[in-house]
Amino acid sequence: MIKSKIVKFLLSTSFTTALLVGVGGGTLTFAKEKGSMDYKETYGISHITRYDMLKIPGQQNSPQFKVPQFDASTIKDISSAKGYDEWGNLIDLDVWDSWPLQNADGTVANYHGYNIVFALAGDPKRGWDTHIYLFYQKIGDTSIDSWKNAGRVFKDSDKFIPNDPILKNQAEEWSGSATLTSNGKVRLFYTDRDSWSPDSGHYGKQTITTAQVNLSELASDTLKIDGVEDLKSIFDGGDGTIYQNVQQFIDEGANLSGDNHTLRDPHYVEDNGHKYLVFEANTGTEDGYQGDNSLYNKVYYGGSQVFF
Repeated sequence: MIKSKIVKFLLSTSFTTALLVGVGGGTLTFAKEKGSMDYKETYGISHITRYDMLKIPGQQNSPQFKVPQFDASTIKDISSAKGYDEWGNLIDLDVWDSWPLQNADGTVANYHGYNIVFALAGDPKRGWDTHIYLFYQKIGDTSIDSWKNAGRVFKDSDKFIPNDPILKNQAEEWSGSATLTSNGKVRLFYTDRDSWSPDSGHYGKQTITTAQVNLSELASDTLKIDGVEDLKSIFDGGDGTIYQNVQQFIDEGANLSGDNHTLRDPHYVEDNGHKYLVFEANTGTEDGYQGDNSLYNKVYYGGSQVFF
C-alpha cells in the first residue's frame, strides 16, 4: 500500500475566466477600473498568471516547449481496441485518454519485458461508457498491431467489495496515472466519477481513487488481469476550504450556475523520496474561491501595473 501526500494544486474557476479571449482575438481586460476593490493575495501558493499564459504562443519557437509535430495521415487505429456493447456484440472501441506505467522517476517502466498503457475506452455510441482498459506490447516491438488488449481493469462488481460509501456509486472511471512500485507491483490512481442523476441526488461527484492491479503472463506474449486489490477512495474534496467539494457545486446551482466542478486526473510523482499526487481541482473558500471579487486580485494577472 502506498501512503501518498496530497499536493495543493489549485485551478481557480475565476482565474480561468480571467484568461478568456475576445471575439476578435484580443484578450479581454476585466480589472480595468481601479479602486478600493483591487487587492493582492497569493494565499501562500504559486500561480500560473494571465501574463504567463500570454507567453505560451511565443514559447512555441523554443525546442523546449514546442508541441511535437506529426503527420496526421500516418495515424492508425489499434486493431486490438475491441470490446462489447450492452447486448454482448463485439465492437470497435473509442480510445482516448491514455497513460503509461511509469517508474518512480517518471520514466516508462519495463514490466517483465512489456510496455503497459492504461487508457479510457468505451462504446462510441454511449458517451457514459467510460472505463479503464489495459493495453500492452512486448518491448522491442514497434508496429501498431503489436499492441494487445487485456480488457477492462475493473469488473462492475469490484466497487462493492471494499464497502466504500463513495466507491459504491461509481458510474465511470476517469483518467489517472500508474506507477511500478519498489516491490514490483502495479499501483493505479484514477478518478471515480459518480453518475449524473440530480433527481436521485447524484451530481457527477469526482473522487481520487487507487487500486493495485494484479497481472500474470498466460503465455510468452500474453498478459492477463488477475483482478485488483486495495481498491479505495483517497480524497473527495474534504470540507471545501482548500478544494471545492461537490456539495458547494450543488449549493450554487450545479451546472445551471455555469460552474464546472473538478477533482480529477491524479498524477503520481516522487521527488527525493517524497510521494505526491498532483491533480486538477477548483479552489476552496480559503484559497481564492470563485466569484466576481477574485477578478480584482492582481496576483492572478501578473506582469506590471500597466498590464493589470
